[in-house]
Amino acid sequence: MTEQPKRPDAFYGYLEGWISLVLNIALFALKYWAGIVSGSVSLLAGAWHTLSDSFTSIVVLIGFKVSSAPIDRKHPFGRGKAELVGNIIIGAILAVIGSHFLIESISKLRNHESASFGTLAIIVSIISLVIKEALARFAFILSKKINSRSLFSEGWHHRSETFASALILIGIVLNDQFWWIDAVLGLLITGLIFYTAFELLREKIRPLIGVKPDPELINKLQEMAQAVCKRDLHINHAYIHEYGNVSEIRFHVQIPGNTSLNDAHSVVIKLEKEIKERLKMEAIIHVEPMDIKTMDTKAVSFYKRENPGLYEECLKIRKEVFVDEQKVDISLEIDEHENECKFWLIQLDGESAATGRWRLTPDGYKLERFAVLNKYRATGLGRILLEHVLSDILPTDKPIYLYSQTSAVGFYEKYGFYKTGEPFIEANIEHYKMIFDM
Repeated sequence: MTEQPKRPDAFYGYLEGWISLVLNIALFALKYWAGIVSGSVSLLAGAWHTLSDSFTSIVVLIGFKVSSAPIDRKHPFGRGKAELVGNIIIGAILAVIGSHFLIESISKLRNHESASFGTLAIIVSIISLVIKEALARFAFILSKKINSRSLFSEGWHHRSETFASALILIGIVLNDQFWWIDAVLGLLITGLIFYTAFELLREKIRPLIGVKPDPELINKLQEMAQAVCKRDLHINHAYIHEYGNVSEIRFHVQIPGNTSLNDAHSVVIKLEKEIKERLKMEAIIHVEPMDIKTMDTKAVSFYKRENPGLYEECLKIRKEVFVDEQKVDISLEIDEHENECKFWLIQLDGESAATGRWRLTPDGYKLERFAVLNKYRATGLGRILLEHVLSDILPTDKPIYLYSQTSAVGFYEKYGFYKTGEPFIEANIEHYKMIFDM
């Protein structure tokens, strides 16, 4: 594996990280000093919340430093998970800090302690509100520019601090009327700290262990697969893993069992390329033969006069298989026996997939026009169709027979039919007469 160049967006990550780090440390010192002077638990809690933003800024810097290292053999997806681990550590630290201020706030309520806010607290809170909102907007702009979830998360951390500063200003205004306002605001800001910790842990742990894509993404994948391969491909077992700024999706895709290895490989390569271009995600696709057991299967029998609509569905399948694929003349395919035959139609997930018919002749029951769409061959659908038709006729003392194309003789032999007589040509295709051994 050749080494890849460093991430070109690292500069913006460093820029936001360093600016946030310097300003957050300065704000922490100011707010902590103001909190000590005024005895305000809400200011002290806000100071530590600000310091937690310094920690996240450090993680942003380290994350961009580590994740921008070149991809190599030992790290085929880079080192982006280092950023996730760092954020989890910060989330745990925030939970501990929140617990401390929860106890402090409850203690102030029990002891009827109030804070002595002054001009310093007002000035510090206003400075904090303005700076944190500016940092939030700066982070949002850069996150959009370089498509960075880390910077987007950083922006919301700054925005939460803006809310905290606004709460403290409200507390300063109401402090003379309500002695308990500082303790209550301390509880509110503690809740904000806990919420930030929870969101950090939830947001960063889930990508580490892998998450299921939402239904909308699955539908997009289905549409892309159909557009690329000109057929419905059934997608399952999908999971998303994140490596910093790189997202990887893994899923299984079911394709017809008669697809050649080269064709299956071509399908996967095209689909992976399409996913990377449109969804900006790396894809690892596992190919497996189509399993109709996982599909909604419906089998119906009817005569042409009873259900002309379903009869047309049968004709579509027969035309695709016999006329288009095998070049049988349409005048031979649709014969004079259509009105006297009983038809069977198998539908998978609402799509007509296989058909066959039978009729009573002087020689017994004759099975005819068995056809399975190409993409559903080698899935067991032919066996299901044959079993339905036989169950419709049996038990009987009359012979059951069919004219099988030479290529299908082996299939019918597995289910109790045997050849009789010499091969013959029908519609330019070699056939054998086969009789069901009852």
